Amino acid sequence: MVSAADSPPVILVPDANTAVGPLVIASWINWLLMGTLVVQLYHFQTHFSKDRVAVRLLVYFVVTLDVVQTVISTHLTWFYAIANWDRPAVFSETTPWSGPMTPLMAGLVSGTVQLFYAWRIWILSHTFGMRCVSIIVYLLACAQAGTAIVSSIVIEFDRTQERLLQLHPAFEFWLAGSFTVDIIITASMIYILYNAKERNPLARTESLLNKLIINAIRTGLITVIAAGIDLGLFVAFTSNNYHYVPAYILGKLYSISLLATLNGRKSVGLRTTIGTTTSSFAPFESAIMRLEVSRVTRRTTTTEILREPDEWSEGKEPCENSLTDVESARTYRKASDADADADELQGSFK
Repeated sequence: MVSAADSPPVILVPDANTAVGPLVIASWINWLLMGTLVVQLYHFQTHFSKDRVAVRLLVYFVVTLDVVQTVISTHLTWFYAIANWDRPAVFSETTPWSGPMTPLMAGLVSGTVQLFYAWRIWILSHTFGMRCVSIIVYLLACAQAGTAIVSSIVIEFDRTQERLLQLHPAFEFWLAGSFTVDIIITASMIYILYNAKERNPLARTESLLNKLIINAIRTGLITVIAAGIDLGLFVAFTSNNYHYVPAYILGKLYSISLLATLNGRKSVGLRTTIGTTTSSFAPFESAIMRLEVSRVTRRTTTTEILREPDEWSEGKEPCENSLTDVESARTYRKASDADADADELQGSFK
């Protein structure tokens, strides 16, 4: 007779309410978000099909991963809710092949999107501190994604509850790492945009940066909240499948966040200094850095400003009546520069 101490540990309680119910709900939400992702992809393909190849490949890669993840998660739900609905013992016997694939796909998608944001932080801020933050984000993103992938592969070859129990710390590290990276990314983007706002007092640019800060908070918090809930449920409720609800949709939220950021750009060409348009992919350029450079190059002394117009010869002192024209020209120049800066930032981060 096998004693209780010798019996295999039971991780998942065979209860339809706590084991199957969360999977069904998670599958419904996952398919709904798949529809949202398709709409975002259609918008991207319609308005930004001429983005550089690297950007399009990134988008298509992430969307493809999410399509595969939807199929895999649907199989997992079908296995427990339909194929084995009358066999409660199946919960303690084995896990289908699609079970370990769920964290693997989520790790791939989250790692890819987080690496994109790490690169974006590197480009948008050239200070030493923010460059270090970008490197930290890069390392943590690789660590959390690698942990999810390796752990999923290990459990794929031994789909038992004993192996799952042994790998619990690894999955906790994955979720905690993803949660931490999302917080750092959101805080970094807010910091970069807020600093740009503080350095530029122009009303239009300040209004635009306020919108960008709100957008950064909105797109960042959604993944932070989802990863945090997933981590909390996984740690607190180990005997049921509550954590599958955020786990199913975590990859979709990362992809939607990425596409929402890309689709938020201005859908028309950006105005340049010579009044022409450009279709280059502005987010992969440092608008804030160019804003700083343009602001530095536009700094001139009062004498230089007075001597700019052609009608004032070099070395000639302007008359009193000319000062009014100078102020008007200076005001017009500031307004034009503010419009150009605002258009540049709007095309890059809107």
